[in-house]
Amino acid sequence: MSIKLENINYIYGKNSPFEKAALKDINLEIGENEFVGIIGHTGSGKSTLIQLFNGLLKPESGTVFVDGEDINKKGVKIKAIREKVGMVFQYPEYQLFEETVYKDIKFGLDNFDFCGDKDLRIRETADVLGIESSMLDSSPFNLSGGQKRRVAIAGVLALNPKYLVLDEPAAGLDPYGRKVILDELYKIHKEKKITVILVSHSMEDIANYAKRIIVMNKGEIAMEGKPAQIFSREEELTQIGLDIPEISKIMNSLREKGYHIPEDVFNIKMIADILTGEKNA
Repeated sequence: MSIKLENINYIYGKNSPFEKAALKDINLEIGENEFVGIIGHTGSGKSTLIQLFNGLLKPESGTVFVDGEDINKKGVKIKAIREKVGMVFQYPEYQLFEETVYKDIKFGLDNFDFCGDKDLRIRETADVLGIESSMLDSSPFNLSGGQKRRVAIAGVLALNPKYLVLDEPAAGLDPYGRKVILDELYKIHKEKKITVILVSHSMEDIANYAKRIIVMNKGEIAMEGKPAQIFSREEELTQIGLDIPEISKIMNSLREKGYHIPEDVFNIKMIADILTGEKNA
């Protein structure tokens, strides 16, 4: 079971003076219970790519499969696909509109014909995302930026998607707020076995959470692999306008000087674990 793209091409403004190939011959598969990071500079095609995953955009050519089903085939229930592949856009709090937090989370359940106990699902989802029960009757517009972000994500998560796609979910938040949101999403991924696809401009965020990275450049997949594999290609990343995490730069520099640093060390937690292990040895 997976989201699978075969020979995907997408064109913006076809047959107009502004025609542009946004995606070129994309072949990609994202499996169950993965935490995948998609990174690339502005205009690289990453946001266009993820909108194909649940049929918000249809490719010019090629096929998109969700759990083996061609989602653009005639007769496919696209509503069911979008329930399975939940999408959270950049600055999702701009999508809040109901008079209470409770009603905003409930909106998706009402529109996707959820038949279970809605109240229980709302409260369970709110709890998972650190939304206190006392906040449910409050206006979402009276909340902080981080709280609004949680409410918007809760509206998608309440549908219990199998795949959760997030386009810059921590954009605009301060460092603490970013960490809280991303820690919560990683916890959800581990506990609920949800596949998480995280689009980000931040190499640090990708390094801290993703187990596989897809690098987009000019509408194509420029690189794909585990974080250690990607971050070892510093020169290539620089050539396409990207950078590696600062901690990876330090580790690469130490390796060049002859220090024995494992190749799979690329974030602060890993370094802390190594240092702690050496201290306790």
